[in-house]
Amino acid sequence: MSEKNKEEIVVMEMVYEMGLRGFRFLPVDLYRSHESHFLIEGDALRCPFTSLPNFGIAAAQNLVAAREEPFISVEDLKARARLSVAIIDMLRDMGTLNGLSDSNQVDFFSLL
Repeated sequence: MSEKNKEEIVVMEMVYEMGLRGFRFLPVDLYRSHESHFLIEGDALRCPFTSLPNFGIAAAQNLVAAREEPFISVEDLKARARLSVAIIDMLRDMGTLNGLSDSNQVDFFSLL
């Protein structure tokens, strides 16, 4: 078993034990998650960006710095936070980008 697998098992055991003790985990949120620390929100813990696979501290710091102004689209998020396509795809798959349009361009039919 590799060191990485051993570390993952330790983390999973901790998550399991926390669940038994009544803790809940909240998913990563574009505007609420910290770069690298879990945040307490009520009776739950908000996951940080670096808890996601391959989401490094530099990308997390870029995202946190860029979110001082609301993102108007995924295109805007990618450009301002300098995130890779792989990170954008992962955030999209997790539902973190729900509510953001893909492009900065306004679609005429969305105005109707």
